[in-house]
Amino acid sequence: MFTSLQDVFIGACEETKAEVVATPGVFLREDEVEVDENAWVPREGVMFALQTAAGLEAFPMEALGQVIGFIIRHGMSDESTEVRLAALNAANTFADTYGAGGVAVMLPVMDAFIEQGAESELAGPTEEHRDHQREGVVVVLGTLAKHLDADDPKVSRTVDTLLEALDTPSQAVQTAVAKCLPPLIKAVKHRGEEIVPVLLDKLLHGDTFGVRKGASYGLASTVKGLGLKSLKALNIMQALEAAAASKKDINAKQGALFAFENMCLTLGRLFEPYVIKIMPLLLAAFGDGKTSVREAAQGAARAIMRNLTGHGVKMVMPSLLAGLDEFHWRSKVASIVMLGSMAYCAPRQLAQCLPQIVPRLLTAFSDTHTKVRAAGKAALQDIGSVIRNPEIAALNKVLLSALTKPVDKTQAALDALGSTSFVHAIDPPSLALIVPIVERALGFRSTATKKSAALIVGNMLSLIADPKDIMPYLDMLVPQLRATLVDPIPNVRAEAARALGALVHGLGESEFVETLAWLQVRQLGHVGLGWVGLCVRCVRACVRASVHRLGWLVSWVCVARRLLAFDRCHAVCVLVGCVVAVCVYVCVVVVGWQCRLFLSRVLMPPPLTCFLPCVYTPAEPHPL
Repeated sequence: MFTSLQDVFIGACEETKAEVVATPGVFLREDEVEVDENAWVPREGVMFALQTAAGLEAFPMEALGQVIGFIIRHGMSDESTEVRLAALNAANTFADTYGAGGVAVMLPVMDAFIEQGAESELAGPTEEHRDHQREGVVVVLGTLAKHLDADDPKVSRTVDTLLEALDTPSQAVQTAVAKCLPPLIKAVKHRGEEIVPVLLDKLLHGDTFGVRKGASYGLASTVKGLGLKSLKALNIMQALEAAAASKKDINAKQGALFAFENMCLTLGRLFEPYVIKIMPLLLAAFGDGKTSVREAAQGAARAIMRNLTGHGVKMVMPSLLAGLDEFHWRSKVASIVMLGSMAYCAPRQLAQCLPQIVPRLLTAFSDTHTKVRAAGKAALQDIGSVIRNPEIAALNKVLLSALTKPVDKTQAALDALGSTSFVHAIDPPSLALIVPIVERALGFRSTATKKSAALIVGNMLSLIADPKDIMPYLDMLVPQLRATLVDPIPNVRAEAARALGALVHGLGESEFVETLAWLQVRQLGHVGLGWVGLCVRCVRACVRASVHRLGWLVSWVCVARRLLAFDRCHAVCVLVGCVVAVCVYVCVVVVGWQCRLFLSRVLMPPPLTCFLPCVYTPAEPHPL
């Protein structure tokens, strides 16, 4: 069966080769050669057949070496990604199905291929093919080593083989090794003190970029296998911090930043307590004169931001925002780049931090240094690159232009937003770019600009998946809407009123207590009667009130007292009206009492009592 499958695979490979007939004087261009795009399907089918046969244990144990050699030679070096993936799955199935029994047969074949490299009879024709083969073999080797006993000497030898494979200048191979190492390192924990110094030496003093990068993968996987305590027990963090602070050894600084990046990716949130400690080193690396160091710092920053929790964002944010107030321009640039890297945070953390980040980034455009302004623009582009709403993503350049050039481009951005038909919900990165534009537009002198901005605010809440996303921006929008409500143009006031009403309706009155109180005062004070009108209203209300409605009067006094912080003139008017109302009320009560006594003496007929104020009702019926 294996021979038949092998013949089918090799025959399919030969059919895909372009057959060009050599004719004297006739040359065929590459685009004139017809190649079947689906020619890889038979080869993939052969690998599927091998995988199925492996699951059924259809091959004898002695044939495993030949089968694995065929998969390495032909499947893992194939031009098609689909065939290589099928070959890898087939090899992993062999390793899992045959387990410890197949280790003795398959392991020597893979060890020999890794040791011999390009000289192996299984090696592909080019370096690209051999990289694909090494990647697959390393993954299968890690799968196969899981079936070995912890005290088996082959485990230690496999670990050494994988660590040597990290020197391969291929990210795919290094990533595959990093995934296989942690469970194997657990089995050889006693070798931790031996492995870590070797990896640190390659990381900080490696001759090439590939060696340092591979050592960073290996160090992160080793720490994951040994446990987080090894960072302190083996002085790993101390060595990395010293290398990151070095001003002369560029390779050591770059290697330390590689290690920070891969530890964040490998350990995830477990590495977060160390982030606060390395943040000053990371900011200093952004201002380094070497491009390689700055690029390594940028990769580490992205990895850190991608794994930060909400608590981590709160811890990191103050130091980054404080960096924007530094005098030196390099410190400003470093903080801006880090703030831009927060665009790669998780969605929940992103929604939490963007309302603080974008307004501070906008201040960078008023800086006198060119590189600070360029860094601010790049940071906004990073935020725009993570927008998931396709309609806003299409307007990304227009929105960024409005943020960087508000005077010239704001109206164009508002027109683009107003003419867009939204089908998808607006996400937090989209809000972070839209709200500053709308907030600035509400303060413009142009009537059309203010009206368009108010219209967008009114429709914004219906386009947001979670209304809580707009809560952090209320401090920016509500003051501008309140100022627009008293605009002299009626159409502008109407749109602002609709926008504010939509916000109150969607978010609830509890979020707008101060605004509603302000509206109540404006409504009472803007009727054209001034404080006299307020006093007359209060007097009329108190005359109509009964003794049981004195609580209404007390509530007006409380409202006036609360409004002193917003509009002192109107609040004083309300208080004066309340005082006058109390005086009038007391007078009415006294006059009513005296009238009652007088009428009771002259025996006034009962129907005439309907003309008295309803402030007193006789407790006893009239004797007549």
